[in-house]
Amino acid sequence: MDIKTKFSIGDVIYTVDTDTLKIVSAPIDIISITVIKSDEKPTIMYGLKTGKFKSVTEDKCFSSAEELMRHLTQK
Repeated sequence: MDIKTKFSIGDVIYTVDTDTLKIVSAPIDIISITVIKSDEKPTIMYGLKTGKFKSVTEDKCFSSAEELMRHLTQK
């Protein structure tokens, strides 16, 4: 099984801080991949330092604030 991540350690990503509901950006410090069953999609989490440590799933990470805003306004 090959697992590819969207981002790498050190990449700066944008996401919504669930505590403040504000857009934050931070470099990725940790990548965690969990596979429960070989036929299921792996869960990819990125660890960020945004004043305090945050862990964010890959589907909630974006490469720019503009990309994040487009995602938020499409729903």
